[in-house]
Amino acid sequence: MIADAAGYERVGSIAPFLQIGGDSAPRQGWRIAASMIWSRSADDFTLALEGQGEDLYATGAFTDAMAAQLLRRRGIPHTVSVEDGTRLLLSRESYEKLRARGVAFRVRRQNELIALTVNPFSAYGAPYDPAAFQALVESKVNVPVIDVFKESQWN
Repeated sequence: MIADAAGYERVGSIAPFLQIGGDSAPRQGWRIAASMIWSRSADDFTLALEGQGEDLYATGAFTDAMAAQLLRRRGIPHTVSVEDGTRLLLSRESYEKLRARGVAFRVRRQNELIALTVNPFSAYGAPYDPAAFQALVESKVNVPVIDVFKESQWN
């Protein structure tokens, strides 16, 4: 940006990139640098894994894209660890493929479940009984189950 008292002109920008560590990235500048490097190509994450040995600790989220890169390797880690369960963002398919290759998953800090939310609308547009779904969920857990639509302040 070129600016003076009369105004400004935008002359460039940084291409969008995923931030490793999400909200913690701006507070830890190395995460932004690593994110920019790794976002350059699909091989960057794999290159960063070289020499990692039998265990891999993902400092941010561990995603399907990362799983796919691990699965393309000959030697893959025996264990993938994340800080807590909210950082493990895998589809069932990716999870099962990694498990079939002998990968175990670990969390450093266990989350405490204090409540669950249910949405009375299907993400796929399929009709279903929201009250019956909430009752089913409530029968399976020992924490409050909240209908996000009923409890919403925007109703």
